[in-house]
Amino acid sequence: MRYTDINSDYQKGERMAELRPENTLAQVEPGTNVKVIHVKGKGAARRRIFDMGIVPGAEVKVIRKAPMGDPIEFKVKGYNLTMRKTEAELVVVDVLGRGE
Repeated sequence: MRYTDINSDYQKGERMAELRPENTLAQVEPGTNVKVIHVKGKGAARRRIFDMGIVPGAEVKVIRKAPMGDPIEFKVKGYNLTMRKTEAELVVVDVLGRGE
């Protein structure tokens, strides 16, 4: 599991860092609301994800996953979107909580 540095302040010459697990869209369970933090990757794959509305700051709800976990359905900006698990693994998110 990877960790993200969420507080990199310097006080009295010492680095104070709090680490938390880095969640991706592929790891989040159905019914959960998340906020996009950033999109990994480069080039066409990253641009394609941005074109689908998955941009930093966007709120996304995980609707359902296929029985084998691929593909995954999301609700983004009022429409339903289905992505492959490999694409969803590029999107780093912050969990907001369970939806209705």
